[in-house]
Amino acid sequence: MSKNSAIFNEKKIVSGAPEGMDAYFLIKKVKENGGLIVHIARNDARALTLRKTIGFFDPSIKVIDFPAWDCIPYDLVSPNREISSIRVSTLLALTKNQADKTIIITTVNGISQRVPSKKLIADSFLYVRIGYSLERDSFMKSLIDLGYQNVQTVTEKGEFTVRGGLVDIYSPDNINPVRLDFFGNQVDRIRFFNPETQMSQGLVNEVLISPVSEFYLNETNIKQFRQNYRKTFGVSGLNDPLYESVSSGRPHLGFEHWGALFYKKMENLLDYFPETTLLTVDYRADEEMLRRWKEVNDYFKNRTEDRSINAKYKSKYKPLNPSALYVASDEWHELTHKRDVLQFSPMKLPTGLNSVTLNGYAGRDFAPERQSQKETLFENLIKHIRKIIENRPVLIACYSKSSRERLATILSDNGYEKHRHLADYGELANYRHYVGLIILPVERGFDSKTLAVISERDILGDRVVRSNLKKRKGKDFLKSSESLKVNDLVVHIEHGLAKYLGLEKIKTLGVEREYLALEYSGEDKLLLPIENIELLSRYGQEQGVLDKLGSMAWQSRKARLKKRIFEMAESLIKVAAERKMTKCISYTRPDFLWEDFCARFPYEETDDQLTAISDVL
Repeated sequence: MSKNSAIFNEKKIVSGAPEGMDAYFLIKKVKENGGLIVHIARNDARALTLRKTIGFFDPSIKVIDFPAWDCIPYDLVSPNREISSIRVSTLLALTKNQADKTIIITTVNGISQRVPSKKLIADSFLYVRIGYSLERDSFMKSLIDLGYQNVQTVTEKGEFTVRGGLVDIYSPDNINPVRLDFFGNQVDRIRFFNPETQMSQGLVNEVLISPVSEFYLNETNIKQFRQNYRKTFGVSGLNDPLYESVSSGRPHLGFEHWGALFYKKMENLLDYFPETTLLTVDYRADEEMLRRWKEVNDYFKNRTEDRSINAKYKSKYKPLNPSALYVASDEWHELTHKRDVLQFSPMKLPTGLNSVTLNGYAGRDFAPERQSQKETLFENLIKHIRKIIENRPVLIACYSKSSRERLATILSDNGYEKHRHLADYGELANYRHYVGLIILPVERGFDSKTLAVISERDILGDRVVRSNLKKRKGKDFLKSSESLKVNDLVVHIEHGLAKYLGLEKIKTLGVEREYLALEYSGEDKLLLPIENIELLSRYGQEQGVLDKLGSMAWQSRKARLKKRIFEMAESLIKVAAERKMTKCISYTRPDFLWEDFCARFPYEETDDQLTAISDVL
């Protein structure tokens, strides 16, 4: 019995399994056993690579992610809403016990976080079926209790809206939002729709609506929070903004970091699986678990020291004990000692009772050729391919489509034409003696008796891959009052620059509503209904001259700016036309030298760079 790990005292080693080959093994294992496998990756990058590698080798295998929050422990901000949706969607799926040939991929940070109990998650969703009779007001309250926000148009997960007899809801566990069509209080139709076009995409008979996140504010959770808060900290909390905000039903920024106070019991992700579920672990993931626990305690220590040093800060931030939110390093043995645990290792070890081998090893690195002045890199690459392809298939894993095209050209220019672009591993059967060019972000290649994978990094060396920037779609427009702080400067689309004073509640006709209080020049005040927050955008600076409410100054500035933009557009169109009409000398590039030069470029080209290259050549 292996005793060399403080985390997994009882485990088996799967040696000879370099990264990439572990995916091959997981697919084979889940097909043999059925059911599901839980895999713990070292970090997010490894989890993403493993997910893509499994998808390449066998697209039929279902992969479910369980990511960690994207914020540090004891942070002052809430986790990303999309990540929270993925986590709660995964938890809900696991309560249904319907996983067949499924691989759950989580990370060290993800599985270290405690989660609400399986029973609580299983009991927290809403079930709606055609023909059901639902009291509308009660149903709306149930949605709000699950953390949904009432908006004008549903575009993101966790939102709902009511328009006459239609109720649109975007549940985290659905790819698209659902539209409930009521006839009176009876559900007449249920259909999914595209959130961008708002067009319906098909009818269904039933739908499940899950909570927005693991922690949400309803009457039961708020009551439990207040009790646990007083019990934990021994004070009333009347001077704590967190306590006051939660007590009034308003999400406090970062309140999830006190999530354990909302429930009587917290569990671990492993509590959602039977003890017979196979657990597989990345190489050195156990070391990462020890590091993570130390990191959590360091953050906790910093918070407690801040409280003792700064009396003003003391009353505002009371961190929970790390063991209330995270799994301690000494708990893992109890959680896993009855489970089958397999840990991958790239090194080949002697086989025995607690060790098996896949007989894989790291692929060839062409570093010597890259450093040589003789320029034999691609010549030796092709020699290596010809040597091994007679015995086993060969794949070259590229970072992107453009790098795949470059490598294909390089192979052809050096006299090797037997290569094909492949979308997945299944296509390789049709091109057994061809090199498969694939898009897969593996750092290092591997070799075995059945398959050889050469990575782009093995050939060309380290590469700095920059993520493509997403197009900005109203990035600066506000979607939640939580992202605003008192005295922030904002711009109203109709009235111009103002200062945000905070939220105000006003009761009219027996209905209490929340308004955003905005101050303009001369201490004029505008109350904007919170549901119209999209009319505001960030100013982007800390200081500015406030506009006069009701004056024409803002409209005049907008008109002048529009005029200036049209003038600039006209000028740019003229320049573009002149470029189009201008003729110049055309130069032909030396293809072999050009492709060699491009292959050594250590960055992923931006769209503008690719356009410029295309225009010039």
